[in-house]
Amino acid sequence: MAGKPSTSREPRPIGRGVVRQRRIATVLLWTCLSISVASAALWVTSARWTAFWMTQFGDMLGVKAGYAGYLWTSAPFRRELIEATNRAMPSEPVWNWHCDTRRIPMEWWPPVFFSRHPTGLAIISMHLGVPFGMGLIGAFLARRWLRRLPRPDQCPACGYFTHGLPAGVCPECGRPIPPSDRFPQI
Repeated sequence: MAGKPSTSREPRPIGRGVVRQRRIATVLLWTCLSISVASAALWVTSARWTAFWMTQFGDMLGVKAGYAGYLWTSAPFRRELIEATNRAMPSEPVWNWHCDTRRIPMEWWPPVFFSRHPTGLAIISMHLGVPFGMGLIGAFLARRWLRRLPRPDQCPACGYFTHGLPAGVCPECGRPIPPSDRFPQI
């Protein structure tokens, strides 16, 4: 029958595009796993300690009770603070490190929180399970993508290991393999 769609998929040749995709997928995989490990380490840290960097204006970046958060002040609020202290406070933020043992229970809800106060304070915080889960999902998807891409030393049609074969034909399925596919240049 003419015009009938083919059910078999023609394998695409391995070239620089596939090698580039494999590199991107590998970097994505390790980046996502690093995000998951870092957020798990921060969560464990926040279970025992409250740790944050803070300025004289109240700007804060830290972890506490299962959350990572950032609190910042607006420029008018900073000017008010400087005027209230008769200019004894420096106008540029000076960051200081603070750490204390935790005295409050772990929090689980809401996963992401944003609030802006009329005085000029704003806060955004995120439960550390969110980047942990997103990192694991991203790593799973990157690994799945990586596994679906043919390796540079495999036949794209059947998956036979072709590295070092002198012939330009796959011995398993008979597909012609160009030299660039048999001997990838890295």
